[in-house]
Amino acid sequence: MDYDAIFRVKFEKAEFAIDDLRLMIAEQRGVWIFRRHVYSREALLKAPQFDRVYTVCEKIGSDVLAWHAASAFPPAAGEPYRKARTRIARRLNTVRQEIRQRQATSIERFLEFFDGFVTAVVDLLPTLGKLAKMAVNVLVGYPVPKLLPSAD
Repeated sequence: MDYDAIFRVKFEKAEFAIDDLRLMIAEQRGVWIFRRHVYSREALLKAPQFDRVYTVCEKIGSDVLAWHAASAFPPAAGEPYRKARTRIARRLNTVRQEIRQRQATSIERFLEFFDGFVTAVVDLLPTLGKLAKMAVNVLVGYPVPKLLPSAD
């Protein structure tokens, strides 16, 4: 019996889910410099395809354990099962690494910079408001609050 072929067929759904993930990594929309990835890194790492791979592997693993417990799992099938399971794990790790190392498009880099800039400005607004009030007080002649304790 060809156990390699049997486990190749059993793990086919997991292989298809990994192929879907690979396509999702590269998928982009837009034209010229306005091209953006359809899926963010976070969305890809939380994609349901990962769950599908885990579910398939768990199901096959529990089947193998049940066959083994019922003495219906021949020793010759052990190595093909381990090889198939290892191949899936290796492919899944490669996909995770590709997701983490995916390069942002030029518009995504600009938007990340702009987002950081806006966040910095919003974070500094309360401080800038206090500085503006102090400047107005100095110009109008009101006493300026002490920022540091005096050395009296």
